[in-house]
Amino acid sequence: MISLEFHITSPFTGYLGFTGVPLRAAFLNIMREYSSKLSAMNHDTGGIRAYSLDPIPFERDYRTFFEEGKDYSFMVNLFDGNMMEEMLRSVVLNPRPHIRLHHYYFPLKRVDLIDMAV
Repeated sequence: MISLEFHITSPFTGYLGFTGVPLRAAFLNIMREYSSKLSAMNHDTGGIRAYSLDPIPFERDYRTFFEEGKDYSFMVNLFDGNMMEEMLRSVVLNPRPHIRLHHYYFPLKRVDLIDMAV
């Protein structure tokens, strides 16, 4: 397993609801920009997905408070890193990467790779 820690910067100050679902949509969109086949394969699976996602920490009511200019992070755990290697390369080489949550575009500052293989 390979874990990726995505670091983003908030473009606004305020609350968003639970970030798990929009982050999943954002990650699938990143996949779709690289390969619609890869995105469909991970979106339409009826069984176990090829990844899991740890959302941005939230408050007791599942809302997340963002402060403009402050950095936040979330994790994506890839169960088959080889399958997504080229897609990840395209994310890193994108000249203006961003993550869209609801109607806000969060600049992607960096992605840390954590190799969990045994």
